[in-house]
Amino acid sequence: GGMSAHLVWMQFVVKELGTRLEASLGSSEGLTTSTVLKGWEETAIKQEDESGGDVEMKLMLPGLPSPHVLSYLYSACQEVHRIGGQSLEVPVLRCFVFKLMEKFLQVLKPFQSDIEAMAELGAEITPVRRLASTVSEKGLLQLLFDVRFMSDVLSGGSDTSKDPPPPR
Repeated sequence: GGMSAHLVWMQFVVKELGTRLEASLGSSEGLTTSTVLKGWEETAIKQEDESGGDVEMKLMLPGLPSPHVLSYLYSACQEVHRIGGQSLEVPVLRCFVFKLMEKFLQVLKPFQSDIEAMAELGAEITPVRRLASTVSEKGLLQLLFDVRFMSDVLSGGSDTSKDPPPPR
């Protein structure tokens, strides 16, 4: 029981799910396309023009998370269920949720950096890094939606692994 026993499980599961997420993200065609992806919705935005009149702009924006994001979350739920999630203590779940979000952001890190600079520094060009250099504007919008979605879903997480155990 307790946190320490579950930390090993968490590290293993999060590493495994992160590897799978990286693989499915790296082979995702959807993020490099300039065509509108499935699950996108038309959104109308009203703006004022120079003369003070209303102008309505229509934009296509993501309305659903990417399949790899849903798969990541689903697999995490399966893992919790597999080890008897109903008996897990809340701090353990909070920590798991925190580590899932941390790993998710870690996998997306290449999208925040310049691939040429990384290549010069001798960084290995992984499929995700290659994707990051060719991601389309629509792909970036989808990623932003995914990050927002994940931070909403995993918002209750906190790194409880360093908390003192509750008094008995």
